[in-house]
Amino acid sequence: MGRPDELLTHARTALSEAAYRTGDFDGVEALLAEALRQAEAEGGRRSQADALDLLGVLLHFRTIDRPRVEWPGIDPGPEQQLFERALAIRRELGDPAGVAESLLHLGWVHQVLRNDPGAATPLFREALTLAEPYGDADVRSELHRHIGFHVLLEEKRPDEALPHFRTSLELWRSGAEPALVVFGLVALARCESAAGRHDYALAHSQEALALSREAGFRRRVVNAAESTRRVVEEAAARAGGSRAG
Repeated sequence: MGRPDELLTHARTALSEAAYRTGDFDGVEALLAEALRQAEAEGGRRSQADALDLLGVLLHFRTIDRPRVEWPGIDPGPEQQLFERALAIRRELGDPAGVAESLLHLGWVHQVLRNDPGAATPLFREALTLAEPYGDADVRSELHRHIGFHVLLEEKRPDEALPHFRTSLELWRSGAEPALVVFGLVALARCESAAGRHDYALAHSQEALALSREAGFRRRVVNAAESTRRVVEEAAARAGGSRAG
């Protein structure tokens, strides 16, 4: 097998494929376990942190791949511990991009799995100060999306959340993974609907639905687009807004 960095590059690509298309999480886990073993044997601290962080992401994707009703029964502790170990190494190395990534992922644990926005939001905001304006586009996009969720759902301020979702979508449109564009469109459409911008919500939800059905995505991606389309259609109908096809 290749050296740790080569394995990690391969694993990142395979993890995206597993999450959105193939479901082969076991294959990704094998790559990451070998990358971590080699990094530890060679003393490569940066590669160790990368492998630990990706192992945490793998656990996160395994959890959210399951029906939402099962999430509370899954212990997020092992995932959180992997992110915390990676974060400690990245802080020690003075790696601001890596620190931002690990803070984002720790925020996932608290916001998505522990339902603790009070713990998650400071992590997201600290990460954003490190990542903006020239950091990794995927990290920045995720940070804007999750901060947007906090402003929308916890602070009940959809108009103030919209810029975060627009920035997130713009960043993902510039990338190579169309599944992320679907999720960006879904988040923006739901926020637009909550803000009473029903025509925009209908247009973006329709775009998400069309894209989700074109690329052979797993059911989680398609479900997100389909459920969002229903939500924004129902809101537009209640408001007397126009319905897009």
